[in-house]
This record gives sequence, C-alpha cells and structure tokens, in this order.
Amino acid sequence: FRIDDNLRPMTINPENNEVVNALLLSAGTVDQVYLAVRLAASEILMEGKEKLPLLLDEIFAQFDDERVKSALEFFYKNYSGRQILLFTCKEREVELAREIYGQSAAYHILTAKV
Repeated sequence: FRIDDNLRPMTINPENNEVVNALLLSAGTVDQVYLAVRLAASEILMEGKEKLPLLLDEIFAQFDDERVKSALEFFYKNYSGRQILLFTCKEREVELAREIYGQSAAYHILTAKV
C-alpha cells in the first residue's frame, strides 16, 4: 500500500499483482486501506508521546467475517497496551472480540429499544 503523488491510495491487486487505485477494489478493501492509513497516521503523530485511546466507530461495516477477525487479532497483538473503544451495532464484532480478547477486555454493551 502507498499513496501516490496525487494522494490516491494505491495497492497491489492480489489477483494479478498490478499496482492499482485502491478505490477500484471492494468496499471492504477500501475501508481496510483507510483504517491502515488512520492507524499509521496516529502512530506518526504520537511517536514518543503518550498513546491516546483508539476510538473506532463502525469501522467494520464493510468487512466480511474473516476481515473483522483478522483486524481484531491485529489490534490484540499490536495495541495491547492501548485503550480501544469500539462502537458497533453488530453482534458479530462483539462475539469475535469476546473470542479474541477473552477476559482481558472490559465490555459494555448498551442496547437501545426503538
């Protein structure tokens, strides 16, 4: 993944190994690219400083189950010393977080009756 001179997100298409505009790929891939950019930017901005919490609101809306699980595993392995606030309206994310984080995470599940 890289950003070209025109600030377009570019990535390698896994089907043919060509460098393509990431926006031409699936919605899940595009959201995954933007998440990677946001995480990289936060690391650069906080280098040598106190780590701020990650606030993640519906970041998995376009992700399939496999992508959600991979992302949560990535957070678990790479952001264990950092507070992560994940807002979601899907039970899928809650169940996968429980599976991956187990007892090491605090869960606050709020439901709204409409």
